[in-house]
Amino acid sequence: MRNRVLTLSFILIQADQWISYVKMELANNELQHVERIFQRSLFNVPNVELWSMYLDYIRRRNNLTTDTGGKARAVVNQSYEFVLNNVGCDREAGRIWTEYIQFVKSAPGNVGGSGWQDQQKMDSLRKVYQKAVTMPVQGVEQLWREYDQFEQGLNKLTVFASPPRNDPIPSALT
Repeated sequence: MRNRVLTLSFILIQADQWISYVKMELANNELQHVERIFQRSLFNVPNVELWSMYLDYIRRRNNLTTDTGGKARAVVNQSYEFVLNNVGCDREAGRIWTEYIQFVKSAPGNVGGSGWQDQQKMDSLRKVYQKAVTMPVQGVEQLWREYDQFEQGLNKLTVFASPPRNDPIPSALT
C-alpha cells in the first residue's frame, strides 16, 4: 500500500512539473517545445489536467472559426477521442466528456433534421453520450440527464415527424 501511495505522489508531483513546463513554453510561444513536452509526458503521466492542456493546445492550433473545409474540426475530434481513450475513465475526466459533447453539438447540422449532416450529428452525439454515461466520472448524473433529454427530444421529433399510417394493418399482426 505504501508503494502505491508513493507512486501516486510521484505521478502527481511529476504532473505538476510537466504542467508548469508546458505553461512556461506556451507563455514564450515555443510551440515546437510544447509538442515535444506532450510527446514525452502524456503516456507517462496519466493526469487529466495535463491531457486537458493537450486538448487546449490542439484547439489553439486548429481554429474552428476559420475552418471552411472541416480539417480543423476533424483534428480536434480525433484529439478528443485520443484523450478520452487514454484518461476518459479517470474520475476527473467528467469535464472533458462535457466539453466533447458541447464540441459535437457545435458541429454543422441540426439534431432531428433529415439531411445526412443532421443524421451524422445525431449519431455522433448519441455515441458520445452512450460512452460518457458508462464512465465513473464526476458529473455522470448530469451527463445522464442530458442524454435522457436528448433521446426524449429525438423520440418526440420522430413521433411527430412520421406521417400517419393510412394502410390497413395486416391481419396477421392484429
